[in-house]
Amino acid sequence: MEMGILNKNHGACEVFGFSPIAVFGVGLLISVIGAAGCGQSPLVALTAEETSAAKVVAQTTSAALQERFRVTPHASNSELGGQVIEVSGGVILVGTSPDLGDVILLSGGSKGSKPVVCQMAEPRPWDRVTPGMPVTVKGQVWRMQPGSAPLLRQAHLVHVDSLMAESMRFAAEDVCASFADSRSEAHEVLGERWIRVTGAVASIDRINGWLYLTGGTGRLVRCALAGKEGELSWDDDLKAAEIIEVVGQVADGDRRQVILQGCLPPRRNVVGHVSAQGSSPDGLQPGIEGPGTQTPSEE
Repeated sequence: MEMGILNKNHGACEVFGFSPIAVFGVGLLISVIGAAGCGQSPLVALTAEETSAAKVVAQTTSAALQERFRVTPHASNSELGGQVIEVSGGVILVGTSPDLGDVILLSGGSKGSKPVVCQMAEPRPWDRVTPGMPVTVKGQVWRMQPGSAPLLRQAHLVHVDSLMAESMRFAAEDVCASFADSRSEAHEVLGERWIRVTGAVASIDRINGWLYLTGGTGRLVRCALAGKEGELSWDDDLKAAEIIEVVGQVADGDRRQVILQGCLPPRRNVVGHVSAQGSSPDGLQPGIEGPGTQTPSEE
């Protein structure tokens, strides 16, 4: 499969092969094209500022938008192509692509449906949202080929549930203590869920791409980068004892170590690292889950 865009300088339909999106460790290819047929007039790509200021012509859900393009792709391209709309839906992935930049993928509805791809104008959307959160995004609809994933360009986050975002933020010490106290109970609460973990850098294994956060005496949180080997790397100037916040999916844990997978570049120089819910991760909202790729084992 290929992603494609319309090269407006030539007014022709040009398709470029894109590499997989590195989104929290999941390789994903999505078909997107700038024009649904080269006979149509080219769309005018809005800037981030123009998209932000533009009047919204429609408000819909990501599932409804995906279904509309699936059932009536040509009519949908004609009616919505180039227009600015607001789309609400659940985040299934957040990450970065070498060709699209930072992206958010919204659920397209039922299992097997293609997502709605939001090419974000604002950098590092993972600083604000994680998989499992409902959000509203404003962006310019790009034309697509039948069977492709809908694309919003120069997208902005319009609404984020701040309370839910805070409920997913924990201190490294708290997460480690939860697994040390009861591995089975910790798996019940945190297994395969996406959370924000704040703590002090203990060390970095640049060969394997692992960063370790101090999780208390004799305990660590191991953070594994998203994507294939070499696609992402930890900042060169990260130093021991710096307080950072890392978003990742809880893969496993025991008395000595908790493993986060699918991590992206951290938020730096975080002030303090106390869990929003106190000293226990039990405050995580029930039912908020990201797509799991590894099932933690039980002792």
